[in-house]
Amino acid sequence: MNDTFDEKYMNSPLRQSLFNWYDFDPEGALLEIGADFGTVTGFFSEKLRSVTAVAFSEEEKKITEERLRECDNVSVVCGQLPDVLLSAGREQGLLHAGYDYIVVKDCFYDKPAEILRACMMLLKPEGRLLALFTNRYGMKYFCGAKDPFTGVVFDGVGGYLRSDTKYTGRGYSHSEVENILRETGVDNYKFYYPLPDSRMPQVICTDDYRNGKSIAERLVDYDYQDRSVFIPEHRMLSEVIDDGALGFMANSFLVEICADTGIPKNDVIFAVTTTDRGEKYGAVTSVRRDGKVIKRPIYKEGEKYLKRLYKYTEKLKSRCVPVIPVELCEDKRGLYIEMEYMDKEPLSDALVRIVKEDKKLFFDIFDEIKEYIDMSADVSNNDEGEEVLLNAYIDLAPLNAFYIGGEFGRDIIFYDQEFVAQYCPVLFPIYRTLFYFYQSKKAVEQYVPLSEMYERYGIDDEMKAYFAEIEKEFIYNLRQFKKYEGLFEIAAPDYDRFSKAMNDITVLLSEDASKDMSEENGKTSNKVVSKPYHIGYVPGVYDLFHKGHLILFERCKERCDYLIVGVLTDELVEYYKGKKPVISYEDRARVIEGLRCVDEVVPVDFSNTDKIAAWEQLHYDCHFSGNDHANHWNDIIEELHKRGAEMEFFPYTEGISSTSIKKSVKNASSSNESK
Repeated sequence: MNDTFDEKYMNSPLRQSLFNWYDFDPEGALLEIGADFGTVTGFFSEKLRSVTAVAFSEEEKKITEERLRECDNVSVVCGQLPDVLLSAGREQGLLHAGYDYIVVKDCFYDKPAEILRACMMLLKPEGRLLALFTNRYGMKYFCGAKDPFTGVVFDGVGGYLRSDTKYTGRGYSHSEVENILRETGVDNYKFYYPLPDSRMPQVICTDDYRNGKSIAERLVDYDYQDRSVFIPEHRMLSEVIDDGALGFMANSFLVEICADTGIPKNDVIFAVTTTDRGEKYGAVTSVRRDGKVIKRPIYKEGEKYLKRLYKYTEKLKSRCVPVIPVELCEDKRGLYIEMEYMDKEPLSDALVRIVKEDKKLFFDIFDEIKEYIDMSADVSNNDEGEEVLLNAYIDLAPLNAFYIGGEFGRDIIFYDQEFVAQYCPVLFPIYRTLFYFYQSKKAVEQYVPLSEMYERYGIDDEMKAYFAEIEKEFIYNLRQFKKYEGLFEIAAPDYDRFSKAMNDITVLLSEDASKDMSEENGKTSNKVVSKPYHIGYVPGVYDLFHKGHLILFERCKERCDYLIVGVLTDELVEYYKGKKPVISYEDRARVIEGLRCVDEVVPVDFSNTDKIAAWEQLHYDCHFSGNDHANHWNDIIEELHKRGAEMEFFPYTEGISSTSIKKSVKNASSSNESK
């Protein structure tokens, strides 16, 4: 292996996240089928009494043994499936019956039911089998990612119909996996969905958890290093989860199979794992079926961090800051924290709703957060005589709080107060609170700009620059960017490439269609001239429709294949202009729908009047506008560029506007009345 992404991935501890949330018994014996050069094998050796790893080649066996030479509870054997699991493996003394756990990782191409039956024979009666499958209907494969086993785009989605493809494995749909389990004779099992997939999961989800927005906000995107991908799959994730479609479209399935029908399955319904935080801060937070939330350190060293979290929570309680109570507990797996699960609205979501309905309450809630920040820390002076917070709780923020409401409508409660900054600038915690809230909830900007909130709390440009450097250094160390830079450098989707890939596909299909039509008509094929953009978007009121509107739409259509016109609703127009439009939304939309140059009309309301929010819904390639806004939207243009979209401006048609028409009508009416 050379120094490629695959090597960095193969050697990354982040792969342990697929299993470090699971409740393994430390006294158990585990059989790992597919050693994968020992990355996860080493994790298993730390968590269980004994581990046997099956390598599929002598090279894999040799590298795994060398890598784990100091682990005296690991043995590595070599063999091919299914033989090594059946009589050959046991006769040669390689394997034995009586494992507490068996892990099988994506090696079911040939005779999957036979492999599972052989595994079940090696389990104890109370044992559990964890079987990993790639889902051929996974989101990323609908987004253009190549099938991992054949290297062919849409191969699994199409049912592996290519007879000329040499398979190294295959993916299975949810129903196909269930059929395999039935064929195996298994009826006590549970599906888990690693997100974004099984390679480097950050979240483990189940069918019992459906808060897609919460999950999507937690995930760090990463590009699959696959040049065929033309859609960022995370755009689908929230709705897929909310609609209960994750079982069909998850990229991977981890299936827990219990040997006996009476054995209870793992009670985790949702888990977040932060392996990337390393030995000191890496932890797993899991929501349990009994309504408890459990937080465990991934590494022994992390127990110190857990004790601090408990201490911080108690300190905040003593200062009358509302926090969810926690208990520091211990079992044979070590220390852990337990708290009650709160089925309440996340404060960050509540604030998005509140800012549209009651701006005063929005400000009141942030003022309340600032009060709690001030209450939680003592003020002192540093060597330069500047006021600082001795121990500042920097996670008192909407992303770590629930909204309760209460008598005054602003009651909140915090959780997961993990970090305290010593000798912290007084305004840094509220800066951090605002920064991350607006980063995750960009739609709020259109109602209350972030700059207004900074000004409200006295944070000037010099402070912002200074605080940004402090936060950058904190995150750099916490997330171990230096250690994982080879992986995090691909953590931002390449929207420019996605846009180009989509355009290339559109042009290719258009050329093929044109060629087919030309051949059918007996004519010479002409190459289709591609327009600059595929999807264009132009929003407006369009009251008293006139030729200037028509010219604008025609110019937009000349620049894109598919033109979407956004028409502002009556409520939105009244909110911004103080009066309703002359023509109702329904009538304005109906007129525009009848134009040949318009492909689709969508309503523009409070949810998508923001340009970025509209992009989130429509994924347009270019936003068109009149040139009177050309110098005012630089920040929006920059955000669109990050998403692979553009903004173009057209000059207004001189001599005509809805306003001038209204004036003419009013003048004509006045003139008639005076006669």
